[in-house]
Amino acid sequence: MFGDPRVVFPLVIFGVIAVVIIILSLRQSARVRADMAQFAASHGWVFLGGDPSERLKLNQILDQVDPSKNWRAEYIVLVGAPRESMYLFRYLASSKGGRRGGRTNEYRFACLAEHAGWRNEDLVSISSRVPLLEKLLPNRVDVGGPDFRREFSVECRRTDVAATVVNDSVQSILLEHAAGPQWYLEVRIVGGRILVTTAWAQKPEEWDYLITMTTRVRAALP
Repeated sequence: MFGDPRVVFPLVIFGVIAVVIIILSLRQSARVRADMAQFAASHGWVFLGGDPSERLKLNQILDQVDPSKNWRAEYIVLVGAPRESMYLFRYLASSKGGRRGGRTNEYRFACLAEHAGWRNEDLVSISSRVPLLEKLLPNRVDVGGPDFRREFSVECRRTDVAATVVNDSVQSILLEHAAGPQWYLEVRIVGGRILVTTAWAQKPEEWDYLITMTTRVRAALP
C-alpha cells in the first residue's frame, strides 16, 4: 500500500535533507540582508534591499558590463551620495550559452562604480591568476609588469585598450591586494564602469575594503 520501503525511505530522507537545506539557505539570506542593512545604516548610506526597480536597473547595468552572464543582484546598498553612483550588493550569476555547463555560481559580493573619465568600449577583465586555468581564457593578453603578470591575468580583445586601463596605478593597487588579503577577485572595466567581485567579502570590514578598492581603482583610471 505504501510502496517498497527500499524506495520510499531514501525518497523521504532526500526530501528531509532538501527541506533542511532550503531552511538554512533562507536563514542565511535573512542574516546577510540584516547585516547589509545595518552596515548601510552605520555609514549613513541608503539600503535599497531588493527594491524591484533598483534591482532591475542594476541587473541591466551588470548585463552591459559582462553580457556573458545572467545576473541577479540583491541586498543593494547605495554607497555615499546618489551622485557618486556606487553600489555594494550580493549577486548570483550564471554563464550564458552553456559555457562551463551553464552552472550557477555561488553567491558573491560586488561593488560597482561609475567613472566619468575615459570610456573603454572593450571589456577589460582582470582576475587573480590561476596558472592552469588562464590557458583557457580566450582573450588573454600580456600587459603590466612582471610582478603584476605573476599575480593577475588580463582579458581583452584589444591589447592597446588593456594596456591603457591596466596602468601603473591600477597595477600598484592590485599588487597591494595580492600582498595583503589575497582574495580571489575579478575586476571588470568597460564603458565608464568598474565592477569588482569576490566571494570572500562576507562581513562589514571586508565590505569596507571592497568599496575602498573600487574607489581607488576608479581614481586610478585615465
